[in-house]
Amino acid sequence: VKIALENHEDLTAEELASIIGDIDDDHVGVCLDTGNGLCVYEDPLKTATLLAPYAISTHVKDQRLVRVEGKVYSVGTRLGSGDVELPGIIEILMKRSGLDRLLIQDTTGYSAPMDPFGRGFKSRKGFQNVPEMSVGELEEEGMLISLEGLDADDLLCWASRKDGFIEEDIAHLKSLVGD
Repeated sequence: VKIALENHEDLTAEELASIIGDIDDDHVGVCLDTGNGLCVYEDPLKTATLLAPYAISTHVKDQRLVRVEGKVYSVGTRLGSGDVELPGIIEILMKRSGLDRLLIQDTTGYSAPMDPFGRGFKSRKGFQNVPEMSVGELEEEGMLISLEGLDADDLLCWASRKDGFIEEDIAHLKSLVGD
C-alpha cells in the first residue's frame, strides 16, 4: 500500500516536494492535484513539473479564476474550460511520472478563495484580467452549487447534470492522452 500526500490549498509544490524528500520512503508519494496550486498563486505547469516525479496518484481537475464581489476565487469547472493548462500537465505526467492511470476529480460547484488558509501568499502577476462574475452566473454555468432551498427533485436534476459533466471530462482527458 502506498500513501499519497496531496498538494492541497495550503502548501506549495516546493514545500510538498521537500516534505516527500525528508520522508524518503518508497511507500509515500504525491497525489498531484492539477488545480490546487492556483490557490497558492502557483503556475499549474510549475506544480506538475516539481511534483510529477513523486506522483503516485492524481486529481485531474480544472479551475477558473473569477472575481465575485471584488474577491478572487478558484472555481471548479469542466476539464478544458478553466485556467489550468491541462495539455501541458498531461504531457509532463506522461514523461516525468510513473503513473499508469489518471483520476479525474470533478469539482464543478466547488470554490475556494485565494490563499484560503491566510498564509500570506501573493500574486506576482496581479489579477487585473480576472473576470467579474455574479453568484447567479456561476450557478447558471454549473460552477457553483447552492444547496439552499434544494429539494430531492432539484438534487436529482443536479446529479444528472453532473453525470453529463463527467462524461465530457472523460472525453476531454481521453483526447489529451490519446488511445
